[in-house]
Amino acid sequence: MKYVIFEYPNGARFPVIFGNHTTHSTIKLEMEKGTYARPISAGEFKIGPHGVETFGESSSLHLKPRKTDARMLLFTLTNADALLIERNCAFIEKKRQKGLALALGPMSEPKTTFDRREADFTDPTAILP
Repeated sequence: MKYVIFEYPNGARFPVIFGNHTTHSTIKLEMEKGTYARPISAGEFKIGPHGVETFGESSSLHLKPRKTDARMLLFTLTNADALLIERNCAFIEKKRQKGLALALGPMSEPKTTFDRREADFTDPTAILP
């Protein structure tokens, strides 16, 4: 399977998953009529015994996977993304309205492979880079 992760101007990020027969650059995420979210990473992924693994790159978009993509894809595939994305959008918007920089506490180095057994589906900032 292939994917593209898009970013809206408010910082919210959304993955789009599609089949291998489709070219990355043909996928668009329309925000308003005629305006589109910006693709920030793309590649391919597979699901293994320990979770999601990203690999490859998009030659049509000239983008590669980011280290946090596997986590975001796992959340999307397990339907955990809806709550997290909603909370992240509200979190980001509140910070921006207050004029604060988005700062997160110390995090371990993200891995290319994300093990579903390590997922914290209660943390609203878990899919933020």
